[in-house]
Amino acid sequence: MSRTVARSISWLVTVLVVVGVWFGVMSLPGSGGLVDEIRWLVRNGTPSDLNRASWLIRRADDRRAGSAVDVLTELLHDPDPQIVRAALMFIGDWYPVDDPQVVTVYLDWLRQASTEERIRQLPNCMIGGRRFTDTLQSEAIRCLRDDRRWLVAASLQRQEDVRALVEDTLFGEMAEGTRLARRLRVIDALPTNLAADVIAASVKAQPCDAPAGLESFLDDTIPEARWAAGRILAAAGDPRGLPALCEWLNTTRNRLPPQAVRMLDDLHGPDWRSNCASGSATSQPGAGDG
Repeated sequence: MSRTVARSISWLVTVLVVVGVWFGVMSLPGSGGLVDEIRWLVRNGTPSDLNRASWLIRRADDRRAGSAVDVLTELLHDPDPQIVRAALMFIGDWYPVDDPQVVTVYLDWLRQASTEERIRQLPNCMIGGRRFTDTLQSEAIRCLRDDRRWLVAASLQRQEDVRALVEDTLFGEMAEGTRLARRLRVIDALPTNLAADVIAASVKAQPCDAPAGLESFLDDTIPEARWAAGRILAAAGDPRGLPALCEWLNTTRNRLPPQAVRMLDDLHGPDWRSNCASGSATSQPGAGDG
């Protein structure tokens, strides 16, 4: 082997080693700066990692004033929904509630987010604002009230603050809105703080009106909007909602409580359950279920 060839091979090996070391260093947590370290911690996902990420954000201002807000802004606009979800969680659960810059960052994201993004971030997109001032609450709720598609999808949520907004906005001005809202609470086995006889009267199986135009969501490309519309229509006694209701039950493996099964049986007849592949989700109430 000539000296020139040997020298070339030596240089090639050196370059490969340097490149390998560089890639190794770049794969370390935080190699790309604070934001990349936080991304790594969030994707790792353990409670201690999330606490560490939150601590790093809160201490970012120690390095440079305004750094924490810059970090949160970058995280909220990350293409990875997991990173956005964590940023909203940081804002809603851990960050100082009196920081006007953080309020601005949150509201800017909420205004700019598409309906798909808002639905993807349920319930965090609303939790992000729940600890701030009444002014922020009003502004956040105003953004969400105007997004009917989001409101319909949000009716799947069990969190009380989200549920209350949906019930007030979708059903609040309907003559039988309270009855329909209670029927959905029965489907989700949510507390109603009402006497048993009042609940029984509310869910008594008689068809009632559903919000106008809800059937347009039955073919929605977002599953949550489609499922939610189906649940509402089925609870109102409209059979057009049954396929989407069954799709929700089969996909999520939710199990309807006995009172909800009885209610739907009365509204649609027991044959409605034949549309649902999951027998356990729509099982017949037992003799002891009343």
